[in-house]
Amino acid sequence: MKNETCCPDIKALAVDLPEDIEKKKWFGDFKGAIHLIDLWLTRDIPETLRDKLVLEKEILQILPHQYTMNYTQALAALREKIPDFAEEEFADLKDHGKIDWIYVYGEEKYFESFVSTLLLENPALKKRAEKTDPSLGKPDPEEELLSDISHQIKEKQTLSYYFQIKASVRISDDVFQPGHVMVHMPVPCLSKQVKEMKLVSTSSPDYVLADETAPQRTICYEENMTENHPFSVTYEYVNHVDYVDVDVNKVKPINPDEFEDELSEKLPHIRFTPYMKSLAEKLTAGITNPYLKAKSIYDYITTKVEYSYVRNYSTIENLSEYAAIGHKGDCGIQSLMFITLCRLAGIPAKWQSGLYTTPYSAGMHD
Repeated sequence: MKNETCCPDIKALAVDLPEDIEKKKWFGDFKGAIHLIDLWLTRDIPETLRDKLVLEKEILQILPHQYTMNYTQALAALREKIPDFAEEEFADLKDHGKIDWIYVYGEEKYFESFVSTLLLENPALKKRAEKTDPSLGKPDPEEELLSDISHQIKEKQTLSYYFQIKASVRISDDVFQPGHVMVHMPVPCLSKQVKEMKLVSTSSPDYVLADETAPQRTICYEENMTENHPFSVTYEYVNHVDYVDVDVNKVKPINPDEFEDELSEKLPHIRFTPYMKSLAEKLTAGITNPYLKAKSIYDYITTKVEYSYVRNYSTIENLSEYAAIGHKGDCGIQSLMFITLCRLAGIPAKWQSGLYTTPYSAGMHD
């Protein structure tokens, strides 16, 4: 029998929780739910259910820390941005699913980033917030740059940009302990966009650089640390972007035998549930051209699913359906919804994630 310390299979997230634990969880009795899980784990149960329960213990320890504000604090946070914001408005937005909340030990608690999401997706609220913070109404130089580059790509058909990036990581001093440490830091791998990459400098001459074709490429440092210090790497690369003006009439039928992996279900998040099947059928009904099928799915997601900051991915058990039912989600969740619906419609689709980089900022993007 597998013990609780073994690494559980993430596919087990697709398994339903026992009802008694589910009740405790959504009332917000996290300690009570964990207690019940511990009791269940003493029983002779199938390994898949055991894996589910071990994963759920992790979720229950993360979840309450993502919802940090009670009602009074949440309303105050909104009124800090919009002083005349009314309680009735708060209730209406909450009832329409615009404010993310859960019960924590029976009390409604609100997601730590809910104000940012509201101002991001609600122009009327943002306009009111500008009276308190005029900077919210100023043009975003990053968005202007993105718009300009988009026009250039269409006009020139291809663009290339040089980047040099320094990335660093350091163990927090409050948790550092002398001893053996292995550190992996992401670096670019070769792809359609990245044709060349070279290291400029490293924080240590002793490192292992993964092969340039590795699907998850890293530079690895390993040492016995006696004192805390940062690890860093500086690299440069050229990013190429090509614009493809699709001729619908030249799109060929898809041979599923060539794309078995890109058409298959992959639990827990690319899950062919009855709801996702029915949605894919509805969005592609009467369409035979694969490109137009994909475009119909894309148009639906980009017009119906609001971009929203969400809680830790590890606490959401089916990311694609979370977006499809709740009509909200960030780039990764919307991507998984697109991938799932495309695969259900017979269109090969796969995950791509990387570093979104401009002169103003750098961060992960899916």
